[in-house]
Amino acid sequence: MTTLPPMFRVRQHFDRPRVDDVVATVREQLRTLLSPCNVQAGQRAAIAVGSRGIADLTPIVRTVVGELRALGVEPLIVPAMGSHGGATPEGQAAMLATLGISPESVGCPLDAAMEAPVLATLPEGTPLHFSAAALAADHVLMLNRVKPHTTFTGPFGSGMAKMLLLGLGKHEGAKSIHAASRRLAFEAIVRGALPALLPKIPLRGGLAILENAYEEVARVVAVPAERILADEPPLLEQAIAWMARLPFDALDVLVVDRMGKNISGTGLDTNVVGRKFNDNHAVAGERPAIARIVARALTEETRGNALGLGICDFVTERLASAVNHEYTFINAVTSNHIGGCKLPPVRPTDEAAIAAAVESLYDVDPAAMRIVRIASTLELTEFECSVALESEVRANSRLEILGPPRPWPFDQAGALA
Repeated sequence: MTTLPPMFRVRQHFDRPRVDDVVATVREQLRTLLSPCNVQAGQRAAIAVGSRGIADLTPIVRTVVGELRALGVEPLIVPAMGSHGGATPEGQAAMLATLGISPESVGCPLDAAMEAPVLATLPEGTPLHFSAAALAADHVLMLNRVKPHTTFTGPFGSGMAKMLLLGLGKHEGAKSIHAASRRLAFEAIVRGALPALLPKIPLRGGLAILENAYEEVARVVAVPAERILADEPPLLEQAIAWMARLPFDALDVLVVDRMGKNISGTGLDTNVVGRKFNDNHAVAGERPAIARIVARALTEETRGNALGLGICDFVTERLASAVNHEYTFINAVTSNHIGGCKLPPVRPTDEAAIAAAVESLYDVDPAAMRIVRIASTLELTEFECSVALESEVRANSRLEILGPPRPWPFDQAGALA
Protein backbone atom coordinates (compact mmCIF):
# COMPACT_ATOMS: atom_id res chain seq x y z
CA MET A 1 0.00 0.00 0.00
CA THR A 2 1.29 3.46 -0.89
CA THR A 3 2.68 5.47 2.01
CA LEU A 4 0.50 8.55 2.48
CA PRO A 5 2.03 11.86 3.63
CA PRO A 6 1.34 12.95 7.24
CA MET A 7 -1.60 15.30 7.83
CA PHE A 8 -2.05 18.23 10.21
CA ARG A 9 -5.30 19.80 11.40
CA VAL A 10 -6.29 23.35 10.42
CA ARG A 11 -8.99 25.74 11.58
CA GLN A 12 -10.37 28.23 9.05
CA HIS A 13 -11.75 31.53 10.31
CA PHE A 14 -14.69 33.18 8.54
CA ASP A 15 -16.85 36.21 9.20
CA ARG A 16 -19.66 35.11 11.51
CA PRO A 17 -22.89 37.12 11.15
CA ARG A 18 -25.71 35.30 12.93
CA VAL A 19 -29.21 35.66 14.24
CA ASP A 20 -29.13 35.47 18.04
CA ASP A 21 -32.81 34.60 18.50
CA VAL A 22 -33.95 32.62 15.48
CA VAL A 23 -37.48 31.96 16.78
CA ALA A 24 -38.15 35.64 17.54
CA THR A 25 -36.77 36.68 14.15
CA VAL A 26 -38.88 34.11 12.30
CA ARG A 27 -41.95 35.27 14.18
CA GLU A 28 -41.25 38.92 13.34
CA GLN A 29 -40.57 38.28 9.65
CA LEU A 30 -43.58 36.00 9.28
CA ARG A 31 -45.87 38.66 10.69
CA THR A 32 -44.42 41.13 8.20
CA LEU A 33 -45.17 38.68 5.40
CA LEU A 34 -48.72 37.84 6.50
CA SER A 35 -49.97 41.25 7.62
CA PRO A 36 -51.07 42.44 4.13
CA CYS A 37 -52.44 39.02 3.07
CA ASN A 38 -55.95 39.13 4.56
CA VAL A 39 -55.38 35.95 6.57
CA GLN A 40 -58.61 34.81 8.23
CA ALA A 41 -59.48 32.27 10.89
CA GLY A 42 -60.66 28.98 9.45
CA GLN A 43 -58.41 29.16 6.41
CA ARG A 44 -55.64 26.67 5.56
CA ALA A 45 -51.97 27.39 4.87
CA ALA A 46 -49.50 25.06 3.15
CA ILE A 47 -45.92 25.37 4.41
CA ALA A 48 -43.44 24.28 1.73
CA VAL A 49 -40.33 22.58 3.17
CA GLY A 50 -37.48 21.24 1.04
CA SER A 51 -34.88 18.50 1.35
CA ARG A 52 -31.84 20.46 2.53
CA GLY A 53 -30.51 20.30 6.08
CA ILE A 54 -31.12 23.94 6.99
CA ALA A 55 -29.82 25.20 10.35
CA ASP A 56 -32.55 25.30 13.02
CA LEU A 57 -35.09 23.92 10.54
CA THR A 58 -37.29 22.19 13.12
CA PRO A 59 -37.75 25.21 15.43
CA ILE A 60 -38.29 27.42 12.37
CA VAL A 61 -41.09 25.21 11.04
CA ARG A 62 -42.57 24.77 14.51
CA THR A 63 -42.63 28.55 14.98
CA VAL A 64 -44.42 29.11 11.66
CA VAL A 65 -46.97 26.43 12.60
CA GLY A 66 -47.56 28.11 15.96
CA GLU A 67 -47.99 31.56 14.46
CA LEU A 68 -50.52 30.31 11.93
CA ARG A 69 -52.47 28.49 14.61
CA ALA A 70 -52.53 31.69 16.70
CA LEU A 71 -54.30 33.35 13.76
CA GLY A 72 -56.84 30.54 13.58
CA VAL A 73 -55.28 29.19 10.39
CA GLU A 74 -54.80 25.42 9.98
CA PRO A 75 -51.23 24.65 8.82
CA LEU A 76 -50.13 21.79 6.56
CA ILE A 77 -46.58 20.72 5.64
CA VAL A 78 -46.04 20.09 1.91
CA PRO A 79 -42.68 18.63 0.80
CA ALA A 80 -41.13 20.85 -1.89
CA MET A 81 -38.35 18.65 -3.23
CA GLY A 82 -39.13 17.70 -6.83
CA SER A 83 -38.03 14.10 -7.41
CA HIS A 84 -36.14 13.49 -4.18
CA GLY A 85 -37.08 10.56 -1.97
CA GLY A 86 -37.63 8.37 -5.01
CA ALA A 87 -40.40 10.72 -6.19
CA THR A 88 -42.86 8.93 -3.91
CA PRO A 89 -45.01 10.33 -1.06
CA GLU A 90 -43.51 7.83 1.37
CA GLY A 91 -39.95 8.63 0.33
CA GLN A 92 -40.43 12.38 0.61
CA ALA A 93 -42.12 12.16 4.01
CA ALA A 94 -39.31 9.90 5.22
CA MET A 95 -36.70 12.35 3.93
CA LEU A 96 -38.34 15.21 5.82
CA ALA A 97 -38.39 13.04 8.95
CA THR A 98 -34.62 12.56 8.76
CA LEU A 99 -34.34 16.37 8.74
CA GLY A 100 -36.47 16.62 11.90
CA ILE A 101 -39.74 17.50 10.17
CA SER A 102 -42.70 15.24 10.91
CA PRO A 103 -46.29 15.73 12.14
CA GLU A 104 -45.10 14.85 15.63
CA SER A 105 -42.07 17.16 15.68
CA VAL A 106 -43.79 20.30 14.36
CA GLY A 107 -47.37 19.69 15.47
CA CYS A 108 -49.29 19.70 12.19
CA PRO A 109 -50.24 17.26 9.41
CA LEU A 110 -48.15 16.57 6.33
CA ASP A 111 -49.37 15.92 2.77
CA ALA A 112 -46.70 14.42 0.52
CA ALA A 113 -48.97 13.70 -2.45
CA MET A 114 -47.11 13.99 -5.75
CA GLU A 115 -49.97 15.28 -7.93
CA ALA A 116 -49.04 18.56 -9.64
CA PRO A 117 -51.34 19.80 -12.42
CA VAL A 118 -50.15 22.09 -15.20
CA LEU A 119 -51.26 25.65 -14.47
CA ALA A 120 -49.51 27.54 -17.27
CA THR A 121 -47.26 26.99 -20.27
CA LEU A 122 -44.36 29.17 -21.36
CA PRO A 123 -44.25 30.44 -24.95
CA GLU A 124 -41.58 27.92 -25.97
CA GLY A 125 -43.75 25.08 -24.62
CA THR A 126 -42.50 24.43 -21.09
CA PRO A 127 -45.40 23.37 -18.82
CA LEU A 128 -45.47 24.82 -15.30
CA HIS A 129 -46.66 22.36 -12.67
CA PHE A 130 -47.75 23.11 -9.10
CA SER A 131 -48.49 20.88 -6.13
CA ALA A 132 -52.17 20.01 -5.88
CA ALA A 133 -51.92 19.82 -2.09
CA ALA A 134 -50.52 23.36 -1.93
CA LEU A 135 -52.97 24.62 -4.53
CA ALA A 136 -55.90 23.48 -2.37
CA ALA A 137 -54.78 25.74 0.50
CA ASP A 138 -55.82 29.36 0.98
CA HIS A 139 -52.21 30.44 1.49
CA VAL A 140 -48.82 28.97 0.55
CA LEU A 141 -45.64 29.89 2.42
CA MET A 142 -42.15 28.74 1.43
CA LEU A 143 -39.31 28.10 3.87
CA ASN A 144 -35.99 27.71 2.15
CA ARG A 145 -32.30 28.44 2.25
CA VAL A 146 -30.80 30.74 -0.39
CA LYS A 147 -27.38 29.71 -1.71
CA PRO A 148 -25.65 29.18 -5.06
CA HIS A 149 -26.89 26.22 -7.08
CA THR A 150 -24.58 23.35 -7.98
CA THR A 151 -25.28 23.59 -11.73
CA PHE A 152 -27.43 26.67 -12.45
CA THR A 153 -25.57 29.97 -12.72
CA GLY A 154 -26.84 33.55 -12.66
CA PRO A 155 -28.85 35.62 -10.16
CA PHE A 156 -31.24 32.81 -9.21
CA GLY A 157 -29.63 29.82 -7.54
CA SER A 158 -30.90 27.37 -4.97
CA GLY A 159 -33.55 29.64 -3.51
CA MET A 160 -37.14 30.75 -3.64
CA ALA A 161 -37.64 30.65 -7.41
CA LYS A 162 -36.16 27.15 -7.61
CA MET A 163 -38.33 25.89 -4.75
CA LEU A 164 -41.41 27.34 -6.41
CA LEU A 165 -40.78 25.94 -9.89
CA LEU A 166 -39.01 22.65 -9.17
CA GLY A 167 -39.77 21.84 -5.52
CA LEU A 168 -43.48 22.68 -5.54
CA GLY A 169 -43.68 21.51 -9.14
CA LYS A 170 -43.08 18.02 -7.74
CA HIS A 171 -41.56 15.32 -9.96
CA GLU A 172 -43.19 16.44 -13.21
CA GLY A 173 -42.40 20.09 -12.57
CA ALA A 174 -38.76 19.32 -11.83
CA LYS A 175 -38.51 17.30 -15.05
CA SER A 176 -40.09 20.12 -17.04
CA ILE A 177 -37.81 22.87 -15.72
CA HIS A 178 -34.65 20.78 -15.98
CA ALA A 179 -35.56 19.91 -19.57
CA ALA A 180 -36.04 23.59 -20.37
CA SER A 181 -32.66 24.37 -18.78
CA ARG A 182 -30.94 22.40 -21.55
CA ARG A 183 -32.07 25.12 -23.97
CA LEU A 184 -32.46 28.20 -21.79
CA ALA A 185 -30.57 29.86 -18.95
CA PHE A 186 -32.28 29.32 -15.59
CA GLU A 187 -32.64 33.08 -15.19
CA ALA A 188 -34.63 33.27 -18.43
CA ILE A 189 -36.88 30.44 -17.25
CA VAL A 190 -37.50 32.14 -13.91
CA ARG A 191 -38.24 35.54 -15.42
CA GLY A 192 -40.74 33.98 -17.82
CA ALA A 193 -42.32 31.49 -15.43
CA LEU A 194 -43.03 33.56 -12.31
CA PRO A 195 -45.27 36.16 -14.00
CA ALA A 196 -47.19 33.30 -15.65
CA LEU A 197 -47.55 31.18 -12.51
CA LEU A 198 -48.00 33.60 -9.61
CA PRO A 199 -51.49 34.87 -10.59
CA LYS A 200 -52.75 31.26 -10.57
CA ILE A 201 -51.54 30.15 -7.13
CA PRO A 202 -52.14 31.29 -3.52
CA LEU A 203 -48.45 31.93 -2.84
CA ARG A 204 -47.95 34.68 -0.27
CA GLY A 205 -44.16 34.45 -0.38
CA GLY A 206 -41.70 32.91 1.99
CA LEU A 207 -38.94 33.19 4.51
CA ALA A 208 -35.52 33.24 2.87
CA ILE A 209 -32.89 31.79 5.21
CA LEU A 210 -29.21 32.65 4.77
CA GLU A 211 -26.50 30.74 6.62
CA ASN A 212 -22.97 31.67 7.58
CA ALA A 213 -19.89 29.50 7.06
CA TYR A 214 -20.50 27.82 10.43
CA GLU A 215 -23.91 26.44 9.38
CA GLU A 216 -25.74 28.95 11.56
CA VAL A 217 -28.68 31.15 10.61
CA ALA A 218 -27.19 34.48 9.58
CA ARG A 219 -30.34 36.16 8.29
CA VAL A 220 -34.08 35.52 7.89
CA VAL A 221 -35.91 37.69 5.36
CA ALA A 222 -39.60 37.82 4.53
CA VAL A 223 -40.04 37.96 0.75
CA PRO A 224 -43.55 38.54 -0.64
CA ALA A 225 -44.38 36.53 -3.76
CA GLU A 226 -44.36 39.59 -5.97
CA ARG A 227 -40.86 40.53 -4.73
CA ILE A 228 -39.09 37.23 -5.49
CA LEU A 229 -37.70 38.38 -8.84
CA ALA A 230 -36.33 41.59 -7.31
CA ASP A 231 -35.22 40.38 -3.89
CA GLU A 232 -33.64 36.99 -4.53
CA PRO A 233 -30.59 38.14 -6.57
CA PRO A 234 -29.16 40.41 -3.81
CA LEU A 235 -29.92 37.73 -1.22
CA LEU A 236 -27.96 35.23 -3.33
CA GLU A 237 -25.03 37.64 -3.55
CA GLN A 238 -25.01 37.91 0.24
CA ALA A 239 -25.20 34.13 0.64
CA ILE A 240 -22.23 33.69 -1.71
CA ALA A 241 -20.19 36.20 0.29
CA TRP A 242 -20.88 34.31 3.54
CA MET A 243 -20.47 30.72 2.37
CA ALA A 244 -17.53 28.54 3.37
CA ARG A 245 -14.92 27.63 0.78
CA LEU A 246 -11.69 25.71 0.53
CA PRO A 247 -8.73 28.11 0.83
CA PHE A 248 -6.72 26.48 -1.97
CA ASP A 249 -6.81 26.99 -5.74
CA ALA A 250 -5.48 23.53 -6.60
CA LEU A 251 -5.29 20.15 -4.87
CA ASP A 252 -4.10 16.72 -5.88
CA VAL A 253 -6.54 14.77 -3.70
CA LEU A 254 -9.62 15.78 -1.72
CA VAL A 255 -11.06 13.23 0.73
CA VAL A 256 -14.72 13.84 1.66
CA ASP A 257 -15.99 11.91 4.67
CA ARG A 258 -19.73 12.33 3.92
CA MET A 259 -21.85 13.30 0.93
CA GLY A 260 -25.63 13.41 0.51
CA LYS A 261 -28.69 15.33 -0.68
CA ASN A 262 -29.14 17.01 2.70
CA ILE A 263 -25.70 18.56 2.20
CA SER A 264 -26.00 19.58 -1.45
CA GLY A 265 -28.08 18.85 -4.52
CA THR A 266 -25.08 17.02 -5.95
CA GLY A 267 -24.13 15.35 -2.70
CA LEU A 268 -20.96 17.40 -2.49
CA ASP A 269 -21.25 21.08 -3.36
CA THR A 270 -19.64 21.96 -6.69
CA ASN A 271 -19.32 25.55 -5.48
CA VAL A 272 -16.80 24.11 -3.00
CA VAL A 273 -15.08 21.29 -4.90
CA GLY A 274 -15.35 22.65 -8.45
CA ARG A 275 -16.46 20.46 -11.41
CA LYS A 276 -19.62 22.56 -11.72
CA PHE A 277 -19.54 22.35 -15.52
CA ASN A 278 -17.79 19.00 -16.00
CA ASP A 279 -18.15 16.07 -13.60
CA ASN A 280 -14.64 14.80 -14.28
CA HIS A 281 -12.44 17.87 -13.90
CA ALA A 282 -12.35 21.62 -13.41
CA VAL A 283 -12.80 23.64 -16.59
CA ALA A 284 -10.36 26.37 -17.57
CA GLY A 285 -10.28 29.10 -14.91
CA GLU A 286 -12.44 27.16 -12.43
CA ARG A 287 -11.23 27.09 -8.83
CA PRO A 288 -10.51 24.95 -7.01
CA ALA A 289 -9.02 22.53 -9.53
CA ILE A 290 -8.91 19.11 -7.86
CA ALA A 291 -7.27 16.17 -9.62
CA ARG A 292 -8.90 13.38 -7.58
CA ILE A 293 -11.93 13.34 -5.27
CA VAL A 294 -12.51 10.44 -2.85
CA ALA A 295 -15.85 10.03 -1.03
CA ARG A 296 -16.04 7.74 1.99
CA ALA A 297 -19.74 7.51 2.95
CA LEU A 298 -23.31 8.69 2.36
CA THR A 299 -25.23 10.55 5.04
CA GLU A 300 -28.14 8.80 6.68
CA GLU A 301 -30.41 11.71 5.75
CA THR A 302 -29.90 11.19 2.00
CA ARG A 303 -31.67 7.81 2.25
CA GLY A 304 -29.46 6.25 -0.39
CA ASN A 305 -29.78 9.04 -2.95
CA ALA A 306 -26.20 9.31 -4.18
CA LEU A 307 -26.59 11.88 -6.96
CA GLY A 308 -23.16 13.43 -7.37
CA LEU A 309 -21.45 10.05 -7.19
CA GLY A 310 -20.16 10.61 -10.72
CA ILE A 311 -18.29 13.73 -9.61
CA CYS A 312 -16.07 11.53 -7.44
CA ASP A 313 -13.07 9.60 -8.75
CA PHE A 314 -12.97 6.85 -6.11
CA VAL A 315 -15.43 5.68 -3.45
CA THR A 316 -15.42 3.08 -0.71
CA GLU A 317 -17.38 -0.16 -0.62
CA ARG A 318 -19.21 1.30 2.40
CA LEU A 319 -20.54 4.13 0.26
CA ALA A 320 -21.31 2.00 -2.79
CA SER A 321 -23.29 -0.53 -0.75
CA ALA A 322 -25.43 2.27 0.76
CA VAL A 323 -26.62 3.59 -2.63
CA ASN A 324 -30.33 3.34 -3.40
CA HIS A 325 -29.96 3.03 -7.15
CA GLU A 326 -33.65 3.66 -7.88
CA TYR A 327 -33.73 6.91 -5.87
CA THR A 328 -30.46 8.03 -7.45
CA PHE A 329 -31.59 7.10 -10.96
CA ILE A 330 -34.88 9.00 -10.66
CA ASN A 331 -33.11 12.12 -9.37
CA ALA A 332 -30.40 11.89 -12.06
CA VAL A 333 -32.88 11.54 -14.94
CA THR A 334 -35.16 14.26 -13.57
CA SER A 335 -32.31 16.74 -13.17
CA ASN A 336 -30.67 15.79 -16.50
CA HIS A 337 -27.52 15.01 -14.54
CA ILE A 338 -27.01 11.46 -15.83
CA GLY A 339 -23.27 11.60 -15.24
CA GLY A 340 -23.97 12.39 -11.61
CA CYS A 341 -25.13 8.84 -10.89
CA LYS A 342 -22.31 6.96 -12.62
CA LEU A 343 -20.41 4.72 -10.24
CA PRO A 344 -16.69 5.51 -9.99
CA PRO A 345 -14.10 2.86 -9.08
CA VAL A 346 -14.96 1.20 -5.77
CA ARG A 347 -12.25 0.22 -3.30
CA PRO A 348 -12.87 -1.99 -0.27
CA THR A 349 -11.71 0.37 2.48
CA ASP A 350 -10.96 4.02 3.25
CA GLU A 351 -7.24 3.32 3.05
CA ALA A 352 -7.53 1.53 -0.28
CA ALA A 353 -9.68 4.28 -1.84
CA ILE A 354 -7.33 7.08 -0.77
CA ALA A 355 -4.26 5.09 -1.80
CA ALA A 356 -5.84 4.46 -5.22
CA ALA A 357 -6.34 8.19 -5.72
CA VAL A 358 -2.70 8.87 -4.83
CA GLU A 359 -1.39 6.01 -6.96
CA SER A 360 -3.40 7.17 -9.98
CA LEU A 361 -1.34 10.40 -9.94
CA TYR A 362 1.81 8.41 -10.59
CA ASP A 363 3.76 11.40 -11.90
CA VAL A 364 3.54 13.17 -8.51
CA ASP A 365 5.68 12.17 -5.52
CA PRO A 366 3.21 11.10 -2.75
CA ALA A 367 5.32 12.96 -0.18
CA ALA A 368 4.77 16.21 -2.12
CA MET A 369 1.05 15.75 -2.73
CA ARG A 370 -1.42 18.49 -1.85
CA ILE A 371 -4.10 16.51 0.01
CA VAL A 372 -7.04 17.79 2.07
CA ARG A 373 -9.59 15.80 4.09
CA ILE A 374 -12.94 17.42 4.98
CA ALA A 375 -15.98 16.15 6.87
CA SER A 376 -18.35 17.41 4.16
CA THR A 377 -18.66 20.38 1.83
CA LEU A 378 -20.82 22.08 4.47
CA GLU A 379 -18.18 21.66 7.20
CA LEU A 380 -15.08 23.63 6.29
CA THR A 381 -14.19 25.36 9.53
CA GLU A 382 -11.80 22.52 10.42
CA PHE A 383 -10.06 20.09 8.08
CA GLU A 384 -6.78 18.24 7.59
CA CYS A 385 -3.93 19.08 5.20
CA SER A 386 -0.88 17.21 3.99
CA VAL A 387 2.53 18.59 4.88
CA ALA A 388 3.03 19.91 1.33
CA LEU A 389 0.44 22.61 2.14
CA GLU A 390 2.09 23.82 5.37
CA SER A 391 3.81 26.91 3.96
CA GLU A 392 0.61 27.99 2.17
CA VAL A 393 -1.41 27.53 5.34
CA ARG A 394 1.06 29.54 7.41
CA ALA A 395 0.89 32.39 4.90
CA ASN A 396 -2.91 32.66 5.16
CA SER A 397 -4.05 34.83 8.08
CA ARG A 398 -7.47 33.11 8.13
CA LEU A 399 -5.93 29.68 8.76
CA GLU A 400 -4.71 28.36 12.10
CA ILE A 401 -2.66 25.19 12.56
CA LEU A 402 -4.08 23.12 15.43
CA GLY A 403 -1.39 20.49 15.83
CA PRO A 404 1.67 18.78 14.36
CA PRO A 405 1.53 16.42 11.38
CA ARG A 406 0.54 12.85 12.17
CA PRO A 407 0.04 9.63 10.21
CA TRP A 408 -3.40 8.80 8.85
CA PRO A 409 -5.38 7.09 11.66
CA PHE A 410 -6.36 3.88 9.86
CA ASP A 411 -7.33 0.90 11.96
CA GLN A 412 -6.29 -2.67 11.11
CA ALA A 413 -9.28 -2.99 8.76
CA GLY A 414 -8.24 0.11 6.80
CA ALA A 415 -11.00 2.34 8.17
CA LEU A 416 -10.41 5.93 9.18
CA ALA A 417 -11.26 7.12 12.67
